[in-house]
Parts: sequence; structure tokens; C-alpha cells
Amino acid sequence: MKLKYKYMLLCVLLIAILPHAEATYEVDGTPIIAVKHETVSGGIYVDGGHGCVDEMPYTQSFSSVPANVVYARLYVGIWGGNPDYTGTVETKVNGETLGTLNLGGKADTNPNVMCTGFGVYLVTYDLPVSYLQEGSNAAVVTTSGTIDGRVYGVTLAAVYESEGAPEVEYWLNDGHENLNGKNSHDECTTSFAAATSANSDVSLTVAYLCGSPGEKDYLYINDNQIGGNDVADSMGDSSYNYDIKTFDVSDHFDPAGNTLLFKRGDETAVHPFIAVLTLKDSGSVTPTPTPPPSNKPDLTITEINVPDRVFAEDDNTIKVVVQNPTDYDVKDAFNLELSVGSILLGSIRIPDLGAGESETVQFTWNPDETIKYTLRAMVDATDAIDEADEENNEAATAVTVGESMGYYGDDSIETFEHGTINGSIIYTLGNSSYADPGTLNRLSGDDECGYVVGYNLTLPYNATVRNARLYVYWTWGTDGSEGKDARMNVTFGENVDISADDKYTDKKGYDPYNYPSGTYCYNVTDYIKDGNGSRVNYTTIVRNTGEGYAKFAIYGANLLVVYEDLKEPEIEYWINEGCDIIHSFDDDDADYDVTPEDATTKISFTGVIDLAEVRQATLTTFVTDGTVGGDELRFNTETWDDVYEDATKSITIDRRHVTDYLNTSDNYAQIREISEQGMVPSTALLILERGQRVPKLDEVPIAVGELTDMGIHYIYDDTYGAVFGTLRFAINDRFDRVAGYREAEAIWVYAVPTSCDPDYNLWMNVTETGDPTRTLTIFDDPYTNETQDYETEVCYFDEDDDGVFDDDNETAVYRTTTSYDGTFALRLDEGMYDIYARY
Repeated sequence: MKLKYKYMLLCVLLIAILPHAEATYEVDGTPIIAVKHETVSGGIYVDGGHGCVDEMPYTQSFSSVPANVVYARLYVGIWGGNPDYTGTVETKVNGETLGTLNLGGKADTNPNVMCTGFGVYLVTYDLPVSYLQEGSNAAVVTTSGTIDGRVYGVTLAAVYESEGAPEVEYWLNDGHENLNGKNSHDECTTSFAAATSANSDVSLTVAYLCGSPGEKDYLYINDNQIGGNDVADSMGDSSYNYDIKTFDVSDHFDPAGNTLLFKRGDETAVHPFIAVLTLKDSGSVTPTPTPPPSNKPDLTITEINVPDRVFAEDDNTIKVVVQNPTDYDVKDAFNLELSVGSILLGSIRIPDLGAGESETVQFTWNPDETIKYTLRAMVDATDAIDEADEENNEAATAVTVGESMGYYGDDSIETFEHGTINGSIIYTLGNSSYADPGTLNRLSGDDECGYVVGYNLTLPYNATVRNARLYVYWTWGTDGSEGKDARMNVTFGENVDISADDKYTDKKGYDPYNYPSGTYCYNVTDYIKDGNGSRVNYTTIVRNTGEGYAKFAIYGANLLVVYEDLKEPEIEYWINEGCDIIHSFDDDDADYDVTPEDATTKISFTGVIDLAEVRQATLTTFVTDGTVGGDELRFNTETWDDVYEDATKSITIDRRHVTDYLNTSDNYAQIREISEQGMVPSTALLILERGQRVPKLDEVPIAVGELTDMGIHYIYDDTYGAVFGTLRFAINDRFDRVAGYREAEAIWVYAVPTSCDPDYNLWMNVTETGDPTRTLTIFDDPYTNETQDYETEVCYFDEDDDGVFDDDNETAVYRTTTSYDGTFALRLDEGMYDIYARY
């Protein structure tokens, strides 16, 4: 995300040099080491939150901070998006600035900045204790530059003293590890020195960045597992990519010294960065919450998630997160209730909840008035579960309900399908054109042919249709002076009536002219013929079937086809669909305005991407009623102006390459209306074409003048060795069963020295050295003396992309193509080779 914030630098603090003084970019992170080990009459406060959200500035509140803080440390996690991106960060605590830092990615040399992985920053501050106050405190973080800039979370560790309080011994360790599968950096440790006190109650607090719910990771102290099988789970999926957890480890504590072991498990990446061990006697109190010491489960409400804007007389989705933070399963069913005042909105039965797990439950609320309400959630209201703590089953939040406003953008362009296939996606509007309500009514008469759209569709010869979708885009739905959703009859192909399987609508939300627009979606997979290389004509006919004065206008109809073709590269794709009217305006006579920021549609493409495998990424968006010079399209960190500017078209399509702006996860697009004209985002496609995968066939030793296989072969001199073989490529039907084999036509075969381990993206950059080809003659039939010649090209990976083969740092490889029956032959220098086939 490209954040545009301006600020005035009032003063600059000289930040004390921290233990990780030589801070540089490390792809696998920086070890977690001891920072402080002391005994105080008081304790250590550790808290943080609230996860990665799309807000800037990012504010984290800290409640119940003790008085008399004598030492404090503040940690800020930031998502850079790419280790080459740069930017700035300014952090303030209670209005006092900690200065502005330049974040340099791989080139960063700030002593208090640890950058790792794909650009994950941890900024650590020695916090002046005078900046903190007893009770509530707030840290505000502002980022800018080409970095993504979103903040994972802010963590405060504060040592405090209290006269007459029991002594507490504590250990504070920090660093920034990047446990990741790419480099097999799967575990790390941190150690705590021997204890100097005889206290017996021991608690451990750890914090992570980038943990994902459902991806297992593990934590051990002195070889004893704690925290279950998914410690870094985004706080039970309630605090995205941020975790802070506290555990009672009294039973596993060793006074002679202790060691923590963090294991990645199947997390894509997870970043532990702080570990605090506290040793106290049973009479001392710490502000850091710990789970109840019990052998029972516990049910708590961790979040009541309310939309940013809640409107009256409209369905609003409320999400309630219930968590079992203990090591014991809830094995029986219980209810989760949501109420407003004394009115029960709903009660959902949850069958069970495992140790350390959470459950997110959705409720629908349609408030009547534009007033302030209190929503109250309660879990296990009937005391069906015997819990460790029966007093923490309730949570409440205040909600202000506003007038319904359809011109606000939202995230209603939802993912219909996300998949992977060898093939492609094509779309066509045919001869679609705008038809106003009067014209459509006339065309819908008994003596008329209806609103007709013709399509000419050509699929490749080997294409098999996997999914086909017809989108009918309409607007201005009315019944007299009242707004009303369109009622239509749609036929496709040979005049077959089809029914919509999804309908998306939106409307202004208030009078006058409160008329809806919509996207109606139809499954036409069974009516599209598989590819034969020829053009096939299809026809869609739309008629208004509304009764009385019901009318609507139509923008057009979009035919989209997903097809499989084993000869084409593998793609990963997202098909998002919906309807979101966005319209910014500033009306002096109105009680409210809609800013361009409000009039923004967000389109999410969830999932984790291996960027190294992506050759090209393409984003395609479909907008109806686009306007000239009044919009922005954004994809992650990049923004384009005036995208949907062809006002002559009722449906505007924008297609652009976004490869350079991809994130490893949480990719999204935003469409913003800024011209006070209005527009309707309706459909979006994100397609990732992968570099063709190169399967390894075998490892083959080559000796000069020798053959590696049996058969009758002829080599006209003994300068080179040879390898040959036959490939068979399976054809799978749509149920993934082997239906047969096809000829290996135009398949590249490579011989690569075993010392070279090529990455997929390097196969796109194989260059001929200019050496003459090597011819290998093989007898096809020794009885007739018929032979076939195979040519071996001498190539290399142009790693520095200079077009010149460098013997000292670039590797010679050999390639040929198969014949039509799948047979191949290569002439090679002496050595050991891996044989690959690229298709």
C-alpha cells in the first residue's frame, strides 16, 4: 500500500544503541538473545496488539500500565511487502515522538531495525520512561514510502517498581527470527540464565509476527511442549498476523537455566521476537494476564467484530469470536448468544471447541433506528460447560447506527472461485450495448425478439471447459417511483431457459431515486462446447418479466469461460463477482458527505503465493457506468488514475499486468470513485501464470564414448557421451483419472550438471552459447539402416542477464526436443547430469 501522510518533525530523539547493534538485513532473521535479567520489587508489564489491519496511522492502546516504570522497551512490527522497498516510520507514545527512521530493506543499517524475509521489519525502541503514565497509554505509528506500510502490532515491555511489593525476577529476551520453509529454517532457541531467587510461580510470555490460524507451530520449554499445536494462530484468528501469549510454566522451570524452542511446523513463515520469563512468589501480582491454573477448559469472548459502518434498516453482519485459551478440550456443545438491550438477536449452537482453538460465528442484525446501541455477546449462558472461570463469558460493545448509505464502498465483490489449472480464462461482451428501461420493455414484448447478445467464441483445439459463467449487468430497477430488483427471463445457446445461481444488488439507500443496480450470475458450463479450434456462436436473450410498471435498464452480458488445456502453462486464478455502487459527493445541503475514501470498493484475493513461481500476474476488472477522469485503481502498493475513462461504453474493462506488485498473501484491489459521477464495480479476475514446472526425470552419469542405455546406436566420433529415452504424458479426465496418453510434441528436454539446482524462473532465461549443435545419429531400424538425427544445443543460464556466457559463474546446460513419439537423445560432455523435461 502506498500511504500518503505528511507530518512535521518537531524533534529528533537519539535512540540508544540496542544489543543487536550491527542490525542488517538477514533473510532468516536475527537470534533472540538476552537483553535484561534482574530482580525488582514490582514486576514486568507485557502487552500488545491488535494485529495487521488496513489503518494508518496505526494506534495501539495499553491499559493498566503500572506507575513507577523504571525501564521500557517498545516493539513495532511493519510489513514492507518486499525487502527491496523502502520507506519511513515515525512512532509516538502519548504524543511524544521517538523520531522518524528511514527503512532501507536489504540496505537498512539502523541499529534498532531488524528486517528479514520478504521485508518484515521489527523496530525496537528503548522507551524513555517519562513518556509513560499510569493507566492508559497510546502508541501511534505512521509509515510512508514504497513499503506496504501496514503495522502487524505494537508491543510494550515495561519494568516497574512498587514499594513494599514482593520481589519478581525476570528475564527479557528479544530478536527477530524468521522461521520459514523456503530456506528450511525450521526452528530456533533462546536461553535464560540460572535463577537467583527461590520463587516458585513462573510465567512465560512470547510474541510472534506472521502467525496464521490453522497452520501448526510449536513451542517447548526444556523439551516440554506448551501452548498446543498452533501457538501463533493470530490470537485465535482475532488479531491478524500478531500473537502475544502467556503460559504458566511452573511445572517445567529449571532453576539452573531454561531454554525455549520455537518450531515452525507447517507455518509458511512465523516470526517469534520476544520472550519474557518471570519468577515470583505466590503473593505477587503482575498486570500481564495468565490463563487460570486449572485442569478445566475455559470459554471467553475475544472479539465482537462490527462493520466500520452499521446502517439502519439494512442487514449488518456481526462476527463474534469465542476462544478456549486452555490446554483442555471443550467436548460438549454450548450456545453463543448475541443480544441488543433485552432483545436476543440469535443463539448459535457450537458442538465443541478444542484446546487453544477459537470459533467465529456470524449474526445478522437489522436495526430500526439511527441511535447508539449496546451489543452484548455471551457464551455458555446456560452453564452447560464446567469451566475454569465462569465469570468471563460475556463481552459488550457500543455501536452507533447511521442512515443507510449505498454509495459507500465495501468488500462485496466476493471470490466466487479460486483454483489452479493448466489452461486459461477468456471473456467476451459480444455485441452488448446499453438498453434503457423503455427500450428493454419494448424489446421484451410478445412480438419482439428480446434483448439479444451474440458471442463468437474460439477455444483451443485441446481445451476442455471446466466452468462457464454468464453475467448480466443491470441498473435503474423501478416499479413506478419505488426501487425494485430486476425480474428477467434469460435464455442461452439454443434458446434454453437458465436460472441465476447468484444475485448481487446494491442501491443508493435513501430517496429520491433509490433504484437498485445488480449483477445476476448464471452457470452455462453445460452449454459451452469443448475446444476444436473453430469459432462457435452463442446467443443470450434477456427479457423483462416484471409485472405492472416494473422496469430496469441493462448494461450488457459478459460470458466468461475457464478451460483446461494440458499444453498451456499452469495458472492460479480468482474470479470475484458482486455489485457495489460507489459515488462520492460533497453536498452543502446534505447532513453528510461521501468522500472518495468512503466511495472505495475493496476486492480481496486470499491465499498464499510463492512469488518465485509466478511468471506473470494479470488483474482484470469490470466496471459499469465508468466516468471520465474520476477514478483510481489500486493493487496492493500501486495506484493508477483515470482507469475507467471511456464514457462511450456502458461496461468498461481494464486489464493490466501486476506482477511487480504481488504480495505473498493478502493481495487486494481497490476501485475508488472521485469525480462525483458514480460507478459500479462488478467483476474482477486475478490470474497468475506460473513458470512452466520442470520435473526431474533421472540422474544420469555420462562417460566419454559410452552409452547410458541399451540399444543399437551410432556415434560418429567418441568426443561425447550420450543419453536417450522416451517420455509418456498422461491425459487426465475431469475426475483426475488417467484416461490415456498423448504424444510428446515439442517437449524440451534438458541435461543439467547435478551441481546446478535451477530455480523455475531461470528456465525462462536459457540462452544458446553460440557453439555449434551436436548431432547424435540413432538407428531407428538396424535392419533397414534407417536413422534419425537428434541435435543437442549447448545453452546456459544467463544469471546476470548480459547476453554473454561467462565460464566462471554460469553453467552450461544441454537441450533438445522430443520427436513425436516421445523419444529424445542428447550428446553430453563427461559428467553427472540431472535430466529434466519442460512442457
